[in-house]
Amino acid sequence: MVGAEIAKKLKRSPLAARTVGRQLCIRPNIEFWRNTRDRDLLDEAMRAMWWSYQHLDEQVRRCFSYCSIFPRRRWLDPEYLVRLWVAEGFVTSRNTGEELEAVGRGYFDELVSASFLKPVDGDKERYTIHDLLHDLVSKVAGSDCFRADNGWEGEFPQDVLHLWVKNCKLDLISHKISVPGLTNKQL
Repeated sequence: MVGAEIAKKLKRSPLAARTVGRQLCIRPNIEFWRNTRDRDLLDEAMRAMWWSYQHLDEQVRRCFSYCSIFPRRRWLDPEYLVRLWVAEGFVTSRNTGEELEAVGRGYFDELVSASFLKPVDGDKERYTIHDLLHDLVSKVAGSDCFRADNGWEGEFPQDVLHLWVKNCKLDLISHKISVPGLTNKQL
């Protein structure tokens, strides 16, 4: 019962579940479990995810922060995403002759291994970012990546580099998309 209540508080985050689960596993004391249940686990889980993010390779972090341009719960195709990363120059090869797509796929696999990306219903062709991690990736991307969707009509950050526009009235916002450093615009 206590374990189920703890699991519910973790909002189906694999990374949070592993982090909290490790501690519960080594402390089978019911009082510890009750204290854990009563704590703000999501805040602690976010700290664990932030720590995990910081320990990713710099290029992998950059690729992951780029994912913030995609809407929450959007299905991501690994090949398409890797091609975007390569086109943006996020993928670098350390070995002569190494295919950038193969290196990018390695970055993708590292994000899957770290539970930053998860397969949709076990499908290896569709992935998504957990909601908690989407919040994290939006924070770390800052204004470098910006998403305008669902009728958004506001102003674009002037330092935005990557822009995603979906379900907006282009005639109302097209004049606003003249941002000096913009390198990628997906409409």
